[in-house]
Amino acid sequence: ILSVTDNDLANILACNIASVYAPDAIRLARIRNQAYCQDERILIKNGIDIALNPEQLVVEKIAKLLSYRQCIDYVEFEEGRISVIAYEMTEKTPLVGMRLKEIRPRFTDPDFLITMIIRAGKAAIPDGDTELRVDDRVYFLTRKADIPGIQRMLDVSTEPVTQVFIHGGDYLARSIAKRLEGRKGLSVKIAHPDPAKCDAMASELEHALVLNADPADEELLADEYVDENTVFVAAERDEERNLLSAVLAKGRRHKARVVGVTSRSSYVPILTAIGLDVVLCPLNIAVSNILQYLRKGVVVQMGALETQEATAIEFVASERLYGKPIHKLGLPQNVLIGALLREREGDPMGEVIIPTGMTKIEPYDRLIVFTPRSHYKHLDRHFALRGGR
Repeated sequence: ILSVTDNDLANILACNIASVYAPDAIRLARIRNQAYCQDERILIKNGIDIALNPEQLVVEKIAKLLSYRQCIDYVEFEEGRISVIAYEMTEKTPLVGMRLKEIRPRFTDPDFLITMIIRAGKAAIPDGDTELRVDDRVYFLTRKADIPGIQRMLDVSTEPVTQVFIHGGDYLARSIAKRLEGRKGLSVKIAHPDPAKCDAMASELEHALVLNADPADEELLADEYVDENTVFVAAERDEERNLLSAVLAKGRRHKARVVGVTSRSSYVPILTAIGLDVVLCPLNIAVSNILQYLRKGVVVQMGALETQEATAIEFVASERLYGKPIHKLGLPQNVLIGALLREREGDPMGEVIIPTGMTKIEPYDRLIVFTPRSHYKHLDRHFALRGGR
């Protein structure tokens, strides 16, 4: 049972009533007030099994993105043991102009698989003859420990981000600052033109620098050294001011890496098209999380940055797949098994395998499958999706 209106109290009340009339159902509520989410007494008393806070999901997404310089998307499976990290190809990227079948022989370390390419806003599963182009958004599946190797392969600095500049004065912007301000070696600045909001932020934040100024002011950005070494997070509630500050920070003078947050999902492709590096919509991210409970498998939407164009699904292999090599499963062209987790006797964590076409599926293997959203319907024909957690 899903209760996902914009009203926290209505969602809580709906779950409370559902707990009486449908006690065996799983009840999920969208709750924006973090105080409610963190109070287990409220959740238990009102029969809420799962509480989702869309803004907090955005905060955690940004925190993960800032862990790796220049990455534009990051998704984890199996508590971080399997990572999917995305980068945009530029004119300086060594892989541009190479076909995928030429990359693996040249770069044998780290172990990785290119699982998805988003080109001109459309997601597709690549094959060996796919050539990487400038502006392609490329998703690499790898083990978390191998991400620095991916960065070296792409000629991306492995040094962490050192400065974050946040535009905003409401709950979301404050939460981002609070989440990041304790990170070692990271300078966090947050700015807003409203003195009252700045006073409130100054009393709440311990290490972040609060500026009573307009982030849409070119001179402010210059004075605060907003440049290519800065991640600028546009998280202001006013969409027009937010967009203006993001465009200025990304412009020719400053060249900052920009993460834009918008409450309107229809704005995501537009903001991406005008050059913002990352565009996040709390609603899209919440939908991605809710889908985990609507599907029979464990679902993660990789395409939240690209208008939900791509999907990654984790599930337990069905018996009809046992003993078959992947290349004989008859999968459609736009469906790819990117990784699997295999149980090993005496190893509770299991073994992470980045497969080839010859890899055979064994009983209880947990598969991670990638497909464009438009091809999701094909999965039911080839896989018996069922929960694996």
